[in-house]
Amino acid sequence: MQKIAIVNHKGGVGKTTLAVNIAFYYKENMKQLLLVDYDGQHNSMDLFSGYSWNGEEIWYDNTELIALTPVMDSRFIKNYPADVIFDCPPSIEANGDFIKYLYSTDIMIDIWLVPVEDRTSISGAATIHRNIKNIFPNARVIYVPYNVPNNNWTQRDRAEIMRYSDVEIYNQVIPRYSQGISQFRQEGGLPIWEFYKRTRFASAMKEFCYWVYNGCFESSSDKKRKHLGTFRLEDKIKRKIKSEQKQFIEMPSNRRRKYVELILENKLGENPNE
Repeated sequence: MQKIAIVNHKGGVGKTTLAVNIAFYYKENMKQLLLVDYDGQHNSMDLFSGYSWNGEEIWYDNTELIALTPVMDSRFIKNYPADVIFDCPPSIEANGDFIKYLYSTDIMIDIWLVPVEDRTSISGAATIHRNIKNIFPNARVIYVPYNVPNNNWTQRDRAEIMRYSDVEIYNQVIPRYSQGISQFRQEGGLPIWEFYKRTRFASAMKEFCYWVYNGCFESSSDKKRKHLGTFRLEDKIKRKIKSEQKQFIEMPSNRRRKYVELILENKLGENPNE
């Protein structure tokens, strides 16, 4: 059983969309899950229920496998006999209160997923990352490239994330869908891959949910899933520098940072083991 929080203090980066679609994936695969909608707008409750939630403290879907709650009941959460997903609010203060609440009630989050879109959300993620690691030093914090234009980060985005080279990053990019996801938001009740079939956006979302469902693994021995997993910028940089150590050592200091940035050029979204 794992507890996963989806967090970033910047709004509109995909926290609720990811949380709800994970819940749908669990439902499709007949696995029990508790989704805690800690965001005061309760969009997760509405989207998963197809806007049929009427304010109950605990709402069950028709399979009774998926439970949703907007209430932070520490006893219920700690004793829940299956995986738990937290949809966190878009606010520094509210996320700070959430982290303090977890600490005071001894609820341990195993994995923190941080959706990041661009330079601004990466910077916001770094603030939360530091706060989490100060209180839960053994937790995994994984950045998830979501809603990324042109299926890749810009050079400025890469430069921003380079400042936090010890972070763990989901190995695939969930791209921006040019037509938007208005139908999913307006209707709810179904996962994104039912609304937008045969799109890269839908397939990337479903692969992400598969990855979470299977424990957010770092790498896979399954050839069909080998492209999924996570990598660390620090590891990628070290491997490259080690292979060209003499060249790197002899570089002027003002060129070294540029060299490290070039290591990452066009690398995000590829399999780090290849």
